[in-house]
Amino acid sequence: MVLALCLMALGLHGIDTVAVVVGLIALIVACLYELPVLPPWVRWALPLGLLALGCLGATCTCVVPLAVYDLARRRWWLGLLGLGPLLVAHPHDKAWFGALVVLGVIAGLLAWRTGRVLTTVAAFRALRDDLTDQSRSLQARHRHLRDRHELEVRLATLGERARIAREIHDNVGHLLTRSVLQVEALQVVHAADDALAAELGQVGETLHTAFDTVRASVHGLHDDALDLGAQLRNLAEAAPGLEVAVAFEADAAAMPPAVAAAFLAIAREALANTERHSDATRVRLSVVEFPGLYQLSVQDNGTKAPRAGGGPDNKGRRDGIGLAGMEERVLGLGGVFRAGFDHGFKVWATVPKETP
Repeated sequence: MVLALCLMALGLHGIDTVAVVVGLIALIVACLYELPVLPPWVRWALPLGLLALGCLGATCTCVVPLAVYDLARRRWWLGLLGLGPLLVAHPHDKAWFGALVVLGVIAGLLAWRTGRVLTTVAAFRALRDDLTDQSRSLQARHRHLRDRHELEVRLATLGERARIAREIHDNVGHLLTRSVLQVEALQVVHAADDALAAELGQVGETLHTAFDTVRASVHGLHDDALDLGAQLRNLAEAAPGLEVAVAFEADAAAMPPAVAAAFLAIAREALANTERHSDATRVRLSVVEFPGLYQLSVQDNGTKAPRAGGGPDNKGRRDGIGLAGMEERVLGLGGVFRAGFDHGFKVWATVPKETP
């Protein structure tokens, strides 16, 4: 709009070569000023250059309102600089001077309006970005709470299964064992009575079958109660001083209970050593299933090896009771165990799927 007013003023003043050149310069400056990639000094130079151009003659003063508009968008009082070229070029033509002053005032008001609009748009965008960030944060917290709730439910279920298995083992199992021993003792006492011995044998066989069934049920409940993925995530949650990332890429249902129990014990001991003896802030804990083996690795970002007891060897490893216990568990399953310091302390264990 300001550019159109300036070009209209040029047309009213008279069309000649100077007017055409000045109009083209005003058009180029107006387009350049709106480019967002211009450096700050160029944005200052363009309107000041128009003011300097307005001092060259009466025709050139028609572009002064455009310079007033660009300067007033930065500071409102800078628009008053437009009076300089008008006083130089039109000291006595009061009508033309007044017309250009009116155009300058209009340009200043439009600059003020533009500034208000841009400020409102920026505030709206900032508010929108804040609301978007809050929404994403709430969604992330909701997902975290949901995952945490599912993990707690899973752990509670596993704990209840373990409790039931323990109760059956401690109570029913002992009662059946005592009954079997009593029947076998009665068989010895009444060995001379063939009919009674036969009946006692049938009772003993039934008790043995019941005992085997209960033992199988207890083992099944105990094995189901060991969900390695859930237990590892619970370990990560229980280490508030560390940022533990758990990557579980294995079929928990197909993993042998002995391997899962060994990996869980190794991970618990490794995290405990890191918390107690290392300056690490992050730990990556991963369990990966390969076609022929299971692999566990625990890697931290510490700058010194955790002191698990003993002294370091030439590989940065510290042999202690904790590491020795880890190694014994893995070797007992026919696997390979390694522990050492390399850009952080790392515990690494592999167990073949077909345990010797």
